[in-house]
Amino acid sequence: MHYVWQPQDRFVNAALMFATRIDCMDPTGLTAIAGLLTSLRAIVGMAKDVNEAEFNGKLIDIQQRVLDVQAKFAALQSENFELKETVAELQAAIRRKEEMRFANGAYYTSDSGPFCQLCWEADQKAIRMCRLMPDPDSEPVTDDDQLVYYTCGYHASIRVLWPLSPSKYIAKLNAST
Repeated sequence: MHYVWQPQDRFVNAALMFATRIDCMDPTGLTAIAGLLTSLRAIVGMAKDVNEAEFNGKLIDIQQRVLDVQAKFAALQSENFELKETVAELQAAIRRKEEMRFANGAYYTSDSGPFCQLCWEADQKAIRMCRLMPDPDSEPVTDDDQLVYYTCGYHASIRVLWPLSPSKYIAKLNAST
């Protein structure tokens, strides 16, 4: 008895290796593909009694189609994952946009701010404005109600006056709405 090389063995093994990659397929796809491959192996077992040359040719064609389906399935899963990420990013941007409120020359959220008006309106970037000293020669400001300058750092010419304690100012804004 001699061994006859059967090309379908190579395709079945390659398909099994691809199907067991958990990182690129979900459990449903793995189950479906594993069931298909099990059926293919059963067909190979029954082929012993049939004209092997003709059967092997058809089986190779079927196995190639299975591999093509697997590749398309993996590509669709990848595209689906990317689309879900894009949707999540867009939903987060919408939530951020709905949360921003404009008051006294800057944008605020319900718990943070001030954010630069130009940065937000031009690029949808919430760039926090930094506190500046009113006068370089003056003493540090310690009174919560005293006004100080704020700037975002990107638009140095834009400066806005607010109380030293923006958190109290935000609380007042929230109370008024």
